[in-house]
Amino acid sequence: MTRTPLSEPMRLFLQVAGLVLVAVLAVLGAAVYGLTALDSKGEIALDVADVEGTWTAEDGSGARLVIRRDGSVELSKEAQIMDCAALMWADGRVAKGTWAFGDSDDPRMVFVKARGSAPGDACSFDFRVVDGGDRTSGLRHAYVRGGDPD
Repeated sequence: MTRTPLSEPMRLFLQVAGLVLVAVLAVLGAAVYGLTALDSKGEIALDVADVEGTWTAEDGSGARLVIRRDGSVELSKEAQIMDCAALMWADGRVAKGTWAFGDSDDPRMVFVKARGSAPGDACSFDFRVVDGGDRTSGLRHAYVRGGDPD
């Protein structure tokens, strides 16, 4: 049985149709991914890469949060005063603690718990990551992300 070779116009048509099909599948795949990454409010949930790093107060106060991939966080003396409303270490040392992501109700929220010098000294606060992951909101002042943690 011999096959009849495709004519040049038919070969060109099949090549173009194949490229169009690939493009349509790529667009559909991107749309499905975008829909599954969004929560019920249409916001994309945070990932560790969205919060890890050094966050510095925009107001020039020197307040600084260092958020690490392992779930630990450090608050500078200025951040303790501004966000905890108290200096947790009398000698001004960095307060250490933990951070966690928000729940499904607010997937762009970050919860922070820090410990102080005394057993009862603890501070908790939360903030939202906004503006494409480069700023915070919900604190007494905004932080901007500016680098890898130490």
